[in-house]
Amino acid sequence: MLSQAGFPPNTTFTVVCLVAGLGSLLMGLWANLPMTIGCTTSMCAFTAFSLVLGQQISIPIVLGIVFLMGIILAIISIAGIRTWILRHLPQSITYGTGIGIGLFILLIAANGVGLITKNPLAGLPVALGYFTSFPAIMLLLGLAIIFGLEKHRTWQYFIGDHRYLYCGADI
Repeated sequence: MLSQAGFPPNTTFTVVCLVAGLGSLLMGLWANLPMTIGCTTSMCAFTAFSLVLGQQISIPIVLGIVFLMGIILAIISIAGIRTWILRHLPQSITYGTGIGIGLFILLIAANGVGLITKNPLAGLPVALGYFTSFPAIMLLLGLAIIFGLEKHRTWQYFIGDHRYLYCGADI
């Protein structure tokens, strides 16, 4: 996604790998939580498609914005403001936000594999693509596996009661 917006692919790949590795080590060693972290797909999509391509903001300015946002979010988290906000939000908003982000990522993935395409006709903005292509079949198979694991509550074996830790519901 970032390379489509003009970010250098090799450098971007290296930085994303380093951030994911360092973040995962910090999550395990400092926070003592068995989770991996990395650059979020939704943030990458927002940066590439909305800021750079949509608003025509230059890449150096966007990187500065993302860096500043990271500092602000770190301060908010360390100060306990994030925890306070998440504890006082209705649970439906917490879950709805996670579901909305998940559906947004699914829309990007479905478009990327050709499962949906831009609709050239009036009406809905997207149209069905090709269900029989290998990438589309793999996407559907992956979704089926995720739904099956979720139905059997497999997540309990790995992270116990911290299922929604990423969205702050258990903090």
